[in-house]
Amino acid sequence: MRSLIPKPLQGWRSFVGEVGIIVLGVLIALGAQQIAGNREQQLRADLSLAAVREELALDMGTYDERTLQEPCITRRLEEMTRILSEARRTRHLPIIKEIGRSIARPTLRTAWEEASQSGDIHQWPAADRIAIATLYSQQQPSDLLTLQEAGLWLRLQATEMMGSSVSDSDLSLLSDILGQVRYYNWNNAIDARQLVEQIAALGIVPKYHLVIGPSTTRAEVIAKVRASPICQPLSLSSERAP
Repeated sequence: MRSLIPKPLQGWRSFVGEVGIIVLGVLIALGAQQIAGNREQQLRADLSLAAVREELALDMGTYDERTLQEPCITRRLEEMTRILSEARRTRHLPIIKEIGRSIARPTLRTAWEEASQSGDIHQWPAADRIAIATLYSQQQPSDLLTLQEAGLWLRLQATEMMGSSVSDSDLSLLSDILGQVRYYNWNNAIDARQLVEQIAALGIVPKYHLVIGPSTTRAEVIAKVRASPICQPLSLSSERAP
């Protein structure tokens, strides 16, 4: 007697095999998509890191310029201290053509903020992420002190106190401003040197904001600094303001 029971075993095997092939194909596709996504994410992270390093190179140029300016600032403070000492004796300040001031160029943060907001920084090597985050956290208070120092230099340039008789209160005010400038100069000079060293430790070389030509060399920056008012001899006149 012939058996009427169906024999689907071969059919099930075929069905399971087909399903397995489909599942495997889907997994391969998903895996390829994940790999492509990871590569795209890593590429974005690499580009953002390159942009931040470029930004830090320009910031390093600003700090290097401030360091180059430091001897001139120190000399100018010594000159102003001598003038103030003489004014205490004569009760008169000479006319000063131009005192000059320290640079007050804020550092850049756009590339760092974009990388932080996008989360790209989490794809960077841990050592780079920690070092760069530390640098940017140090720059903010340094920028504030730099602007405060520049404001004090502007106060020293107040023309109403030049070429005129001075009172005890005038002398006291000028002495106080000079004292504050000395403090900010000392603090900002240290910050500038340290930040140059820390950025250099990341293998970054300075770039400069100064637009002198297609590429600005450090020698050109040195020449620019030396030609700036803060590095020029004081031009004094004993004439009294009318």
